[in-house]
Amino acid sequence: MSTDELIGQNLQKARDSVSQTELAQRMRERGHKWTQPTVVAVEKGERPLRMAEAIDAAEILGVDLYDLVRYPRVLTFHNELQRLIDAHKALLDAAIAYELARVRLLTEAADYEREEGRSVRDDLAEWPLLETPYPLDELQSARMALEEYALGHAPNP
Repeated sequence: MSTDELIGQNLQKARDSVSQTELAQRMRERGHKWTQPTVVAVEKGERPLRMAEAIDAAEILGVDLYDLVRYPRVLTFHNELQRLIDAHKALLDAAIAYELARVRLLTEAADYEREEGRSVRDDLAEWPLLETPYPLDELQSARMALEEYALGHAPNP
């Protein structure tokens, strides 16, 4: 279903007891070139609803502009689920980047100690963030499982 069709359905629901002809007349009074067939075309999703028209139609019908442009609950739910999956993936990506940086720093610290003959343990002790509960392989596995789930190829991780 296209966005224009969704908006058209929302307009039709919001119109409630206002006839298509009455809505067209009231839109004309606000300077829009609407007729009853215009209302039909918008409601069918055959003609997009322009922003200025949506604002005026919402005011005429006594609804919020959001009521005209919102998705049905099922689509909103799936959009929010996708946002959560994307946020979780970003969190895992950040944790992987952190773990890689931590490992690189610890490797450099060991190399520094060997080359300079001086310990950097006191310097590292100031940074408790270097001790992490996230082994890199577990993070990568979790990220891959999440991607597979998001693509519909695997059960929920």
